[in-house]
Amino acid sequence: MLTESLPLRLTGVYPQVILESGIPDYVFCEPGDLDPLLGFHGIIEIKRPVHNILRVYSTHHLLPSNHLITAQKQTERYLQDLAKGKVLDKRFSFSFGGTGYVFIIIGDSRDVVRKCQGDILQSQFRTILPTGFQIVP
Repeated sequence: MLTESLPLRLTGVYPQVILESGIPDYVFCEPGDLDPLLGFHGIIEIKRPVHNILRVYSTHHLLPSNHLITAQKQTERYLQDLAKGKVLDKRFSFSFGGTGYVFIIIGDSRDVVRKCQGDILQSQFRTILPTGFQIVP
């Protein structure tokens, strides 16, 4: 159910892979058609849904929550470890040359709806994350 619900159809999914920077919930690898080592790879990190995604500062400024910032930095370190060719499933290793993706499953979309009620906060919400990141409810 988890892999079918994501934008990528994932075939190589490894739970609880130990990396230098920690243990992500899932690591996935989608080999390319021509070269099995060149394809999609990435991390799925699952956080508690009670964690806030956003925080409002002085009613006019919207900021990512500390939970979201921590999850973002954590998964970036995980991707860096994978790019170094870390061992998956303690049986074999990959050296990834393809594109890396991170899925952080965190928070609740009601948190976003509740905190982005005005036009100013809604426009801030659209630009709150770094380049390449998206919040998908």
